[in-house]
Amino acid sequence: MKDFYYILGVHSDSSVEEIKKAHKKLSMKFHPDKNEGDEFFSERFKEIQAAYETLINPSKRAKYDSERSRYTNIKQVYAGQGSNFTPEIEFFRASKASFEYDEEITFSWKTINADKVSLKPFGPVPPIGQKTYKIKDFQNPLLTVELTAENSAINRYIRSVVNLKNETYEKLYQYFKNKIENEPRVDSIPNKAKESQYIEEANDKMLWILYAIGALMLFIIIIHALQ
Repeated sequence: MKDFYYILGVHSDSSVEEIKKAHKKLSMKFHPDKNEGDEFFSERFKEIQAAYETLINPSKRAKYDSERSRYTNIKQVYAGQGSNFTPEIEFFRASKASFEYDEEITFSWKTINADKVSLKPFGPVPPIGQKTYKIKDFQNPLLTVELTAENSAINRYIRSVVNLKNETYEKLYQYFKNKIENEPRVDSIPNKAKESQYIEEANDKMLWILYAIGALMLFIIIIHALQ
């Protein structure tokens, strides 16, 4: 059962004027026309409208309050027995499947029956929401973002994971991989007497490549920090 008071951000004893004020504020924020028809905002707007239409009508509100009270009592009984009402993740998604260094990605989610929600590695988040983060990662091929929804009353949780491909890492990897593969092979050297010298030079080149990777990464960080 959806908590219409929670959706509008008001209390169960809020006045009609308070409900109208909350509805106006949320409608302006989540209206699809102001958010390019984004699915997350469209769904939230529908919930806001449903909550408002119920709570603004005295008879509908009285009926809803009665059902909500009964639902809450049943929920507390089951919670005391340590069963049912497990947390759920209705959806969890990212705006992109891949990213480059310093690029922004928006995550959207909706959980049910959860009082503690976190988005790893970013931190605690509301049970329902949307957040945009700037990703500063070039060292890992994949960025794993994990949404955890917990119902602390019954000590149960559920997780959902989104894996994002790191395009910056892939470009750096391919660049230096091609550079190494294009180096002449040891067995292609006509004079075997030069093999030892070649190996030493190859080691020096490999060390140079490692230094170059580090320098390039440091350069990228400095450039973005100055922007």
